[in-house]
Amino acid sequence: MMASVATTRASALDRLFEPIDRARFLEQYWERRPLFVARADSSYFRDLFSLDIFDELLARGDLWHPNVRVFLAGEQLAHERYATRWSYGREVYRRLIDVHKLVELFRRGRDSQRPRPRTDLP
Repeated sequence: MMASVATTRASALDRLFEPIDRARFLEQYWERRPLFVARADSSYFRDLFSLDIFDELLARGDLWHPNVRVFLAGEQLAHERYATRWSYGREVYRRLIDVHKLVELFRRGRDSQRPRPRTDLP
């Protein structure tokens, strides 16, 4: 028997803050304070977002800042580093994600940076 889309989505949401249950999360954390849950399994969130999904999003060509923000070496980059302008008639649209720039930043980050464990968390 296949799970419904709603059940799958709810389960994925619950998995984000597990072992905290949804009621406790909403009561104590939602828009009140951050929740940090360490995961020893690097594949824990693999089904929520993947390089294949990222590739599909890039192929759409309609990604904009601030819907997409880029971090490199733990620092958020200015959108000018990965976004461009696009003109259509008299209209000029700013902050359209430039896929080529984004891929180059991704390659640089993948080649030169590794996630560092945070030491400032309790």
